[in-house]
Amino acid sequence: MLKPYFIYSIKFVLLMFTFGFSMYGTFYSYVEFGLWNIHYFTNQSNLLVFIVTFLMVFGWDKHRFFKTIALIALLDIILTGGVYNLLLKNLVVGFSETKLFIMLVTHTIVPILYTILYLVYVQDKPAIKSLKLLLIHPFLYFVVFQITGLFTNYYPYPFMDPNGGLIKMLITVFLVMTPLLILTGYGLIRLKRYLYDTLKLEA
Repeated sequence: MLKPYFIYSIKFVLLMFTFGFSMYGTFYSYVEFGLWNIHYFTNQSNLLVFIVTFLMVFGWDKHRFFKTIALIALLDIILTGGVYNLLLKNLVVGFSETKLFIMLVTHTIVPILYTILYLVYVQDKPAIKSLKLLLIHPFLYFVVFQITGLFTNYYPYPFMDPNGGLIKMLITVFLVMTPLLILTGYGLIRLKRYLYDTLKLEA
């Protein structure tokens, strides 16, 4: 059985790496890409991870809203990493090495680190009904840009753009991505509940 001090040491290192990378990826991206970069789902999900880890670092993770925010951040950051690496990575061309590193941090490093941190160390056993909370941010994000896109003709991601084919966009979002999102969220909740009961880490 792992000793408490060893468990705490691993948690501390993992937490600080996640906190540091999420802070770097979130805020340094504004330096390289501009403040408007916040409208990307990537930066919003990384900002959520930064907020969660910030609360953990400073011991404010006992707040009643912490567990909800931490769970929402989990699905958001996994969605960020999954969509980018499966659908969008090949579209990233002509970037400097600094910008490519920021993309690596925000789309791959932070998702991996935070997923491990949450599943192993966040003291929560989320209810299955929490699944509906996980869908709020992605749903609002999609709806907001569909509405504003009617006036600006701007969509942050190609799969959200109806100009490339409305039917294709609807199929991609509602028949492919939404079911995957629901299944992923459900799977993460079940996995977290299992690990919470199995690991029983108190550090």
